[in-house]
Amino acid sequence: MINLKYNLISRNLNSKTILKISNLVGQTVRVESWNTIMGDNTHSINLLDDDNNSLPLGVYYYEINIESQLWTEPKKGMFVITR
Repeated sequence: MINLKYNLISRNLNSKTILKISNLVGQTVRVESWNTIMGDNTHSINLLDDDNNSLPLGVYYYEINIESQLWTEPKKGMFVITR
């Protein structure tokens, strides 16, 4: 499990948030969405793909997009699975 931290600054008390995880060759392996509250947030991901299979060893990129009345820059990062 990995915890991703991000901050929401918005006029709304909560906003739709979309997480996209891609592998090293750019294939999307997981997409999640949830509502985020204003302020500091943490979202845990369980290292499963969209079919609930464990992600194989490797490098993965993630992007968090928040749908808000104010423009918010996507949070981007990477993680490595090394079991």
